[in-house]
Amino acid sequence: MITTMIKKILLLIVCAIVSWGAMNAEIVTINGVIYDAFTGTGQAAVKGCETGIKNLVIPAQITYNGKIFSVTSITGNGFAYNTELETATIDGSGFSVTSSSFKGCANLKKVTLLEGVHYMGAQCFEKCVSLEEITMTNSVKTLGYGAFSGCVSLKSLTLSNSITKIEEYAFNECKALTHINLPPNLETIGQMAFNGCSSLRKVSLPTTLKKLDHNTFSKSGLRYIYIPEGITEMGFAFAGCKELKVVSLPSTLTRFQGFYSCSGITDVECRSTTPVKPTDDFERDVYQHAQLYVPKGCVTAYKRSGVWGNFIGITDDYSPFPLTDTNGDKVTDVADVNRTIDSILKLNNQTHHKDDVNRDGIIDITDLNEIINEILGL
Repeated sequence: MITTMIKKILLLIVCAIVSWGAMNAEIVTINGVIYDAFTGTGQAAVKGCETGIKNLVIPAQITYNGKIFSVTSITGNGFAYNTELETATIDGSGFSVTSSSFKGCANLKKVTLLEGVHYMGAQCFEKCVSLEEITMTNSVKTLGYGAFSGCVSLKSLTLSNSITKIEEYAFNECKALTHINLPPNLETIGQMAFNGCSSLRKVSLPTTLKKLDHNTFSKSGLRYIYIPEGITEMGFAFAGCKELKVVSLPSTLTRFQGFYSCSGITDVECRSTTPVKPTDDFERDVYQHAQLYVPKGCVTAYKRSGVWGNFIGITDDYSPFPLTDTNGDKVTDVADVNRTIDSILKLNNQTHHKDDVNRDGIIDITDLNEIINEILGL
């Protein structure tokens, strides 16, 4: 028993020595960047930088007193509310951009996360109002709560393919965001993730998603949305999307809460042969003016099914998607360009609802541009 007690005491002593070594940090400044260098672990954490630094570079390693330290994270709020920084380049294996690291850096315009950066904490770039460009590699696995919330100058972004969850408020009020590539293995998009992204016109949802939370894309500029098969639940994900015109719902959907305050919808497609009742209604104008598209032979079933029966126009003739496929052959190509040109020039005697690609009530050059952009992948 005495031997056991001695072992425990020795273990505690060893742990205390290791902990002391890990916490025994020396403050080091190299190239204007300030670090805590932990001599016991061989790791270093960034504390901030000296005044006058505009172009920040955080390396993967630093050398101090002849010893190499791996730079692994930013301590505390790091560079929060630093108004001098204009660019930031971060390198490092296993590096973490911790919570609020660059929050409120009003003049930060460009961020480059090199291979090895794997974690982006909550609000790490929140309210960086001048941030226009951020580059990341597939080593980034975590995108935290409100990471880019309030970045009103951010226009486009390609996310890491390793990200499986976008946390709540991640891109909240990114008003200039027009384009974002969502990861192919994305499973969850949190509430309010893209709320208020008023310039975001379209987004392609990956088939790995299982649900859409409340207000995921609320008050965004989305004009049409194709919800992929596999999604089973949807809250008020698109509430207040005033520009939303066309919606396509998957056959896997078992529960959804309608499209609150989306009065501009012109086309609704239900891909399920069995009508699924939403827990909330569409706007009254939608029932009066929108076309409901259902699978072949299912018109009667939908007419007899509660909310769906309120639609004046129900058809099983064709699908509205893809919108740029005006001739209905499921491919967007030069044939659709020619058809639209004929419609504009009044050469087409069989003008169809689908010829109005952007659903603005007029067939004109803007519809042709939509088709060309789709062909060019823009």
